[in-house]
Amino acid sequence: MVDNGVVYSSDGKQVITCLPYVSGAMKIAKGVENIHDAAFAGCTRLSSVVLPSSLRTIGKNGFYYCHALSEIRSYAVEPPTVGDDAFYGIDTTVTKLFVRHNCSQAYKTANVWNSFFSTPGVASEFGALIKGGTNIRKYGEENPTKFRYTTTIYGTFSFTGEPAATCEATRYSAPGRYPVKFSAGTIDDEAVEFQDGVLIVQATPTDIENVETSTSENKANVLFNLSGQRVGKDYKGIVVRKGKKYIKN
Repeated sequence: MVDNGVVYSSDGKQVITCLPYVSGAMKIAKGVENIHDAAFAGCTRLSSVVLPSSLRTIGKNGFYYCHALSEIRSYAVEPPTVGDDAFYGIDTTVTKLFVRHNCSQAYKTANVWNSFFSTPGVASEFGALIKGGTNIRKYGEENPTKFRYTTTIYGTFSFTGEPAATCEATRYSAPGRYPVKFSAGTIDDEAVEFQDGVLIVQATPTDIENVETSTSENKANVLFNLSGQRVGKDYKGIVVRKGKKYIKN
């Protein structure tokens, strides 16, 4: 299987070799686990290469004498194992190495990769964090059409698309806090990470009026939440008992 001058194994997990005319920017396909010995050896016109998060090993002489490489960008959280002379002829004091956010320490202590950290400014991190925010609505209202979030960019990095956000709270879910789960949505870059937000459903003054209890239930100290649902004695939060509101911890 050949794609952009690179010869892959039939299952797409191995880079076997590349064609002689390969040049410019190279992005190894997602799902590749191993780059064979001498796969890119002598590709003197390669200017940059992107290694996928799935990559586990780079074989001996893998990028031998690819001296024109100005940038290596690795999506792998764990540094791939590098064979002998895999980067021979590449000046690791000049060629830039970009690794995922919070992964520098792992690469700094890994064999061969650590040579990129000998010169300040050569190795750096990249990526992004989409952090969910705090959303507030009243009981009985619909969830926001778009949940709040902020985006933090690390290093030299950009991406396209929008995240997806879901929340289990419905219009009549009891007042309280509900997690808002963020996921990739239309974002197709593995270096973007996600952190949950929160939806706070607030009680309204009319909630108490909507709780209907019988006289016998009031006398028995029956508890209800603010949406009028009967709850047990172990329930924690705002409850209604005999027409009055209490907080149970």
